[in-house]
Amino acid sequence: MLTKGYHTLEDRDNVDEIEEWGPKPCKRNSAWLGDGYYFWDGDIYWAHDWGKKSYTRYMIFEGEITIDENTYDLVGNILHKKEFWHIIQELVNSGFFKSFQMVTVPKVIEYIKRHAGFDYNSIRAADYPHKAFKISFGGANKEFMYLNERVQICLINKKNLSLQSFKVIFPEEYLQ
Repeated sequence: MLTKGYHTLEDRDNVDEIEEWGPKPCKRNSAWLGDGYYFWDGDIYWAHDWGKKSYTRYMIFEGEITIDENTYDLVGNILHKKEFWHIIQELVNSGFFKSFQMVTVPKVIEYIKRHAGFDYNSIRAADYPHKAFKISFGGANKEFMYLNERVQICLINKKNLSLQSFKVIFPEEYLQ
């Protein structure tokens, strides 16, 4: 599956360098999915939202990303979600985490990378921020689903990114 990804960066007047060499890696300790090249999956809204919160001036680059068997997909692959949950349970039961409250997504991913044979070159995950829309199925049990969730793709390497498609799309002053 191909998806459009949106890469948000601080505007440092270096658009030509980034278009030539590709996205910049994120290596912050607070990165959701560990070290890698981060993209917002399919919705430029979240790229702008991140840019406005994180930078005084920002740029957005668009690129085509392949989501395939090389993606650890915690959004669209039920088996990957079940495996992730199973590993969390094992880590808590073994005492690696003292409680479920101590578990974080990046810590589990890092554990998998080091101890469980992580053979993927990208990770995809979603969260449901306050701006996501919750809609009821209408049943007596109050079941619901979310729309407009925030989906992140972390490319561990650039293999799943079409570098030919990678280009700046915001701000307009950089469009020629």
